[in-house]
Amino acid sequence: SSDNQIALVDFTVVPLPTHHLFRIHLDTTDMKFSTYSFASLAISPLLLGGTATAQENSTVAASYYETDYGYAHIPIEWHPCDPHDPHVLCGDIEFCQDGDNYGYRRLGDKHAPCGGGVPGPLIRFEIGKQYKLTLHNYASKVTNLHTHGLHVVGDGDGDDVTREAWPGDCLTYHYDINENQPPGTNWYHPHYEGESLAQVTGGAFGMIIVEDDVDAYDFPEWAKPENEFLLQVFQGASGSQSLGNGKKVPYEQVFHMQAHKWYRLRVSTVNAQGRTSGLWFPDECTVYKVASDGVWHEAGFAHYDGLCYAMTGSSRGDYAIKCSEDGSVNWQNSRVAKLKVYHHNSGHTTDTPPGHAPSKPDWMTGWLGAQVDEHNKKIITLFGTTGTLYGYEDDQEPQINGMQWDPDHPAGIVSYNEVQEWTIRYSIFHPFHTHLYHMQIASKDGCGDYKYGEFYDTIASAEDCVVRFKTANIGQRFVIHCHDLNHEAVGQIIWYDVRDVPDDHKNTNNGDPFKCPTNYHPYVPPKDDKEVDKKLEPFEFSDKYGHLRNRL
Repeated sequence: SSDNQIALVDFTVVPLPTHHLFRIHLDTTDMKFSTYSFASLAISPLLLGGTATAQENSTVAASYYETDYGYAHIPIEWHPCDPHDPHVLCGDIEFCQDGDNYGYRRLGDKHAPCGGGVPGPLIRFEIGKQYKLTLHNYASKVTNLHTHGLHVVGDGDGDDVTREAWPGDCLTYHYDINENQPPGTNWYHPHYEGESLAQVTGGAFGMIIVEDDVDAYDFPEWAKPENEFLLQVFQGASGSQSLGNGKKVPYEQVFHMQAHKWYRLRVSTVNAQGRTSGLWFPDECTVYKVASDGVWHEAGFAHYDGLCYAMTGSSRGDYAIKCSEDGSVNWQNSRVAKLKVYHHNSGHTTDTPPGHAPSKPDWMTGWLGAQVDEHNKKIITLFGTTGTLYGYEDDQEPQINGMQWDPDHPAGIVSYNEVQEWTIRYSIFHPFHTHLYHMQIASKDGCGDYKYGEFYDTIASAEDCVVRFKTANIGQRFVIHCHDLNHEAVGQIIWYDVRDVPDDHKNTNNGDPFKCPTNYHPYVPPKDDKEVDKKLEPFEFSDKYGHLRNRL
């Protein structure tokens, strides 16, 4: 400084194996500098995930506020399967178990918690690349992996829910993330019939992000990765407290924000019952929903401003958010995140964020104006409980159009590369989910919270909802089901065979499991409690450890 004063700021940046944006605040308020001359901030951008710049006439030379996800969202490490082909990447993920908890973690990362509400590793895909992800099953139960929201094939070594990895087995999944895949926020979870309910309830889930083209000339700054927050909300057993990124009150997730600046908040809500609840934002914030279920909205922001948004137990939403003061985000009456707002610098001051509605892949356009053949029109009726549910009587087991799960026989045949029009009934009781293809709302007035013309992969509407989709690019096993996993577990899931798929669009690769080539061993559940108790020796605190006893 011109006053010959020197300020030495000493700190340590710990390189965590996750996608963090480290934010370091240099407060010069009491230094009484008349001028600033910060040529650089000597921190590696590889650790920061960004750069630091000085601002004249400001009390802040650099402002980076840390948002720590802990063990949540640690990214999968990808490497070229073949050193000579950088477009095909390989990675590994471990399915683990700890008592009744199930979860995912990076292969061999024994320090990471196993499930219990902590999201598994973050899977980031780039359009234009292929990925081979090997699932290592080190739990005591059979499992598999479903990429919820991706436009990927449902057979061969793709996203086929009939594939099975028994304890000690591995499965390699092949994902072709080509130009037909819309960028957006998705998630993954187990989908093996008879086991998925316990495994998702036990905490087996994680986030998937298909990257945007951030280099496009009109891509807004607020939506880029350096301005995004990730929040995966989880409720385990019915009535239990909801967690945000595996954290709960009073240690909930904290997002550090600059006042009046727009950010992108990616949210995934998870509960095994699939029920719809409100995602609430504070009055101190302005919020617009910009994407649903992994697809950017068409209609801009006009219809999506508010402070409460309906989310099912398998929904995703991307939100443009700016706040003036501290607040919190709530779901199912639980606080799942704090918003910590700083006023050091003025942020973006526009009332609405700079708009962005990237063009959809060609196959996702023109559905609403298309003529639909009668043989492609269906009524899908989801019904069945014991006793009365929301005032409607039904003594039958959960089913779809009178059918239940049969992995060997499809419920029918669907024509390839044609627009389908389905009318979905009673989805308010049974959240309706489609694999492979997103549904576009064709009901002129929308379906409650589901807007006309927008795309979703899960619908829970109190009224009949007309949707359209096109069986393009991929086919074979096309699964539909209720996303209340209690209902799915007893058969409310069927599949259609998408026929006449061109050979070059089929997946006929071998999807069989193989023994995992590692030294790890599957989890072995303990024997019954009485037998375990016999082996425990009584332990008494001495006076030396009295302070520990009091703390416990």
